[in-house]
Amino acid sequence: MYQAFYRKYRPLIFSDVAGQEAVTETLRSQVSQDRLSHAYLFTGTRGTGKTTCAKILARAANCLSPAAGNPCNICAPCAGALEGSLLDVIEIDAASNSGVDNIRSLRDEAAFVPASARKRVYIIDEVHMLSTGAFNALLKTLEEPPPHVLFILATTETHKVPATILSRCQRFAFKRLTEQCIAERLMFISERESLALTPSAAALLARLADGAMRDGVSLLDQSAAMAEGKIDDEQVFRALGLAGDETIGGWAETIARGDAAAAMEVLREQIDLGRDIASLLGELSQSLRGMLLAKLRGTAVKQNDLSAQPTERLLYMLTAVQDALSRMSRSPQPRIEAELCVIKLCGTTPENIPKPKPPSPPTADIAGGGTPPTPTADIAGGGTPPTPTADIAGGGTPPVGRGIPDAPQLKPEPQPEPKPDTQPEPQPPLETTGRPGVRPLRTEPDAESDTEPQPPSPPAADVGTPQDFKQAAAARLPHSLKSFLLNDAVDVERSESLWRVVAPDDITLSRLSQPNAIKAMEEAAGETAGHPVSVRVSLKPEPPKNPKLQMLMDNFDM
Repeated sequence: MYQAFYRKYRPLIFSDVAGQEAVTETLRSQVSQDRLSHAYLFTGTRGTGKTTCAKILARAANCLSPAAGNPCNICAPCAGALEGSLLDVIEIDAASNSGVDNIRSLRDEAAFVPASARKRVYIIDEVHMLSTGAFNALLKTLEEPPPHVLFILATTETHKVPATILSRCQRFAFKRLTEQCIAERLMFISERESLALTPSAAALLARLADGAMRDGVSLLDQSAAMAEGKIDDEQVFRALGLAGDETIGGWAETIARGDAAAAMEVLREQIDLGRDIASLLGELSQSLRGMLLAKLRGTAVKQNDLSAQPTERLLYMLTAVQDALSRMSRSPQPRIEAELCVIKLCGTTPENIPKPKPPSPPTADIAGGGTPPTPTADIAGGGTPPTPTADIAGGGTPPVGRGIPDAPQLKPEPQPEPKPDTQPEPQPPLETTGRPGVRPLRTEPDAESDTEPQPPSPPAADVGTPQDFKQAAAARLPHSLKSFLLNDAVDVERSESLWRVVAPDDITLSRLSQPNAIKAMEEAAGETAGHPVSVRVSLKPEPPKNPKLQMLMDNFDM
């Protein structure tokens, strides 16, 4: 009966385990000195030898004649464990036995002495799948098990294992295997199986294995099934359904030249051949990564259109492909995502690579003696600008202004002189709130003030809806400020060169008056209007009170 390569060539002793010398040497030493612990935890990525070492340790713990810490695989306990007939070695899949009842049954069985071996060994694979109740049920037995019980836990996700379990086990971390280690093992298996595996094909399979020995051996098994004689790179690509380095390299050069039509044609041909779209972009990503690393290391590469690209563009192309792969996993149309990515890459040249935006300048520390920000222009929409923020921490007078005292403010812009026959609409006075440092938003002109009222700004051109502006500005704001701007109660009044964001309350006013918020809204307004626009934040005026209603309320209070 045929047996898969990864099962047929599973190591039987610690010395045969490849690439995990730190783990195997420690376990061999413990077996030789008879210093086995009562619980072990094997962690690491898939295919690195966790379950294999657990099986070897289970046999070594019960072996009648171990040799240098390795099981003999000849005595009755070893032979029974290899055949699966030894009742004292129990393998449990935690994914399908994750309940409390399963662990209670294990705990009850652990009290009995072994049937024929020296130790009863429990191998719990994927232990992170146990439920919280199952972990709690295992704690006491794992902390103080009977002397004849040995627990070997294995997991790929250590962060899901409770700290109370971790502290009760000896932990061994299995590292990812190098490509050279995997390639050597594949060449050894091919010699035993009389396969004509070329060194370049072995290196390719090792690279595709991504650090997992089992994946590499399984890929060799799959390639050998379709091979007709020699197993080379072309056979591997054909067996695994990959486009291949030559096709992907030519595709990358076409994209580097900016030939969008030819690049889209290559993508269409590969899809028609049944290639997976995500695999195509994955291969393109690997090709770009290899070229980028070669240029960074100064390694000699084949001169072509791709190698001639500057490092900045290669980095941009690699980032764009990775972003497209991330979006494809959530998109109902992955082909469209791939096509958009190719068009985007072809339209980018070394001269027009998008530059990252510089970070916003830090806000001055007013309380610590820094330079205060520029005062905000006429929040109310035509009155005298508020007094700049004073050094409150140093004993200064609190500022007079609406909102938070240290709210960032901007310098007022000059207003056009009113025409002689134009009179501003009278605004109803607003009563003060009685709070210190807060003045009315609009008041009657002071008799002693020489400031003349300003006429309303001319209406703005049709440059999109206020909602479009709010969405564009919210995309530039920090997450903590987005909800304030997107509030339906926030209005936008627009003129030719000045847009006002009318806040419904003091909190919204203080948040949207911050320098980074003003800058983001001015960028969005300029982008929406097509020319530079100043943005001011003001507070929505309170509606005038009805005298009759106020009289009724006063009488009711009496």
